[in-house]
This record gives sequence, structure tokens and C-alpha cells, in this order.
Amino acid sequence: MSLLAVQLDKSGDISKPLVVVAGFIASDRQWDMIGRAWKKATKGIGDFHMAAFMASEKEFNANDWPQPRKDRLIKTLTGIIAEHTRARIAVGVCCQAFREADLSQAKEYARDEYRLCCSIAIVATAEWGRNSSKRERVDFVFDHGDGKFYDETTKAYGLASTDPDIAREWKLGSISFSNRHDAVGLQAADLIAHLLYKHEVSVLRGEDSPIHPYLLDLLKIHRGGKRAADTLLKTPQQIQYFANLFSGFRELPTWAFKGFNPRRELSVLGRKQEQRNKFQLALARVKESGHSMFWEGPNHDEGTLYLVDSATYRALEQLPSHLRSLDTLKKRGFAVVATAVE
Repeated sequence: MSLLAVQLDKSGDISKPLVVVAGFIASDRQWDMIGRAWKKATKGIGDFHMAAFMASEKEFNANDWPQPRKDRLIKTLTGIIAEHTRARIAVGVCCQAFREADLSQAKEYARDEYRLCCSIAIVATAEWGRNSSKRERVDFVFDHGDGKFYDETTKAYGLASTDPDIAREWKLGSISFSNRHDAVGLQAADLIAHLLYKHEVSVLRGEDSPIHPYLLDLLKIHRGGKRAADTLLKTPQQIQYFANLFSGFRELPTWAFKGFNPRRELSVLGRKQEQRNKFQLALARVKESGHSMFWEGPNHDEGTLYLVDSATYRALEQLPSHLRSLDTLKKRGFAVVATAVE
């Protein structure tokens, strides 16, 4: 079986409006093919940096690189990504919202925007691997060029890989750091990270800017299950939600439930905002009351989230999974104590 790796790069900075971590997942054989094709397409270019390319700076001056030539190169590089990658991952955090979020209980996993981005990217990638047809493990490759990003990436991986609850849920691959010349997949990651950063910054500023054609073509490649994550945290509430999920693993009660596992909530990155708000509210009440949560419904999106007391929780645990419901307990004469989270 081919080994899988995700190569990730960042765009933006904690001193700027946004931090984005993005890249692609491919097998080792696919990364080799990408390397050969990429180096052929960029022959004569020392190191392909999307920021310099878009700004016509350094070796990409306008005289040598008129727009038609630039368009041809991006079309070629996009084709290489489309042909040889398995999935895309992209995580972004709005820096102003991060500063406004109450992270007093979640600072370990959300020390700064870099660490939160990397934590989400690591777990979302592992979840994608677990849900793949062969339940594959995915290794992580990051650019070692940025000292601060290197430090926070290392710490995020260290926390995730040693957390017993995360270990039970996911098999994390190894982590390594490389340079952009040896691991050209980092140049591909830089390409999409920069385009996503520029677009989302324009959106945050209220500019009515269309999606750049280069980015639009990249976003068309990976759809459905081919996206490990497409997540942009724009509000303090969203940031608190994800940060608390990480830091709360050790504090959550043992969950009993039919079709709902809050630890897997990290992988359901496209969940409706209404569902996320309900879960966040219930999580806060759980910590205040000592109660547990019970999800009753046919799937993750259809049903009701309840807070139940410890006696009701234990009674639910004793029921066979196909009969596990509050109505069953009531029919058997049990005094159910449950409150729906509206």
C-alpha cells in the first residue's frame, strides 16, 4: 500500500488579518510524479513563490513574464495538482476574532493562530485518512523556513500525538520538515495558501472581489470527499468552539449515544452553524451541571440534542443500541430527566 503524506504551507501572519494553512494529500508515488512534473514546468525558476509571482517581483518581472505566460504556467501547475493529488486541506483563522475569543480554558491547543490552524489541520487530515477506503494513515510535511510557524507546528503535533483521547480516535502519521526545493509539494501548498489568503482578506475587508480565476480552477479540483477540510474561522465563537473541543477532550463525560460522537465533531467541518451553536451551548451546560449529552435522531443533522442527568445516562447505556431512546425509558416506567437544547 502506498504511503500517504500531506504537504502544508502557511500564508499570512499573526500580525496580519488572517493566517491560512493549506496543502494537498497524495501518495508517495504521486508526490514523486508531482516533483518531476513540477520541476519540468518551473525549469529556470529558482523557487516558485506565489506571492512574488502574483506581484511580478524578483524573477517574475513583467517584461519577462507577461500575463499570457503566467496564465500558461498556472494552468500547467493546476493540471499537475489535479492529476496527482488525492485531497485538499485548508484551514484559516481570522486574527482579530482570535484576539477577541475567550480562550482561558483552551490556551494549550490554541496558544496562537498558528497552533490552532495546525491542530485542526492535523486532526482533520487524520480523520480523512480514517474515512478513506483503506483507513490510511497520513504523514505530515511542513516547511521549516519560518521559525515561529515551525515552533507552533511542532507543539501542535506534539500535543495531538500524545493526547490519549486523540490516540483512541485517530492514527496520526509522522511529522517532518523539509525545504521547498526538495519537497516541491510545498510549492503547490504555497500556491493555494496564498490565493486563499488574498481572497479571504478581501472578503474580510468587505471588498466585492470575485474569486481569482487561478483559485477558482484549484477549487474545482477537489470536491465532496476529496476535501479533508475547508474551514475558515471568522468569529470569536467559532474559534472558541474548536479550541474548546481540543482542550475539553479530558473533561468531557463518557458519551452514550446513538449515532453521535462529539469527538468526531472536529471532522464535521461543514456542519450548519445552528448545529454548532447548539453543541457549544450544550457543552457549556455540561461543564456547569455535570450532566451528560444524548443525541436522539436518525443522523447527525436530524434529531434533538438533550442534556440528561447521570441516572438517565446510566439507564440509556443499559439499553441495546437499536432501542436506545428516551421514549423507551419512559415506556419502561423510568423517571427520565432530560432537557432539549434549543
